[in-house]
Amino acid sequence: MPAIIEIIVRPNPRGYGPFSVYLGETLACRTEQPFFAGARALLKLGYSPDAVYLMRHQGSAHVSFVPTTLGKAAKLTAYENDMDGLRVRAYEPRPPKANRKREGLSSHKIDSKPEGGTVHGKEIVLGTFAA
Repeated sequence: MPAIIEIIVRPNPRGYGPFSVYLGETLACRTEQPFFAGARALLKLGYSPDAVYLMRHQGSAHVSFVPTTLGKAAKLTAYENDMDGLRVRAYEPRPPKANRKREGLSSHKIDSKPEGGTVHGKEIVLGTFAA
């Protein structure tokens, strides 16, 4: 039978910002996405990807997500935009900050204009939907 890992998520005392993710009394990480990033942190600490993975908020008697495995949760992340709302997708690690700076990449601005393409079957021209 696989091990069961339950993390406890504590809110930031300021009321906003990253959550603290604990396994017992050990701080695993601080993050805006405690379920998914917590799984990646636990894998880095050597826990089995086959372990059953649960998350609870501090003081709650109920788990916050449907149980899954540590490995499955670590492969996912959440994102949100105006068109799709909140969604879960495959996790893609960002390059280290030094590499982004050296290559002129930024998470805060886009230097180039869209080249076009299609989204949901509609043609995009310079960032707008064509009729």
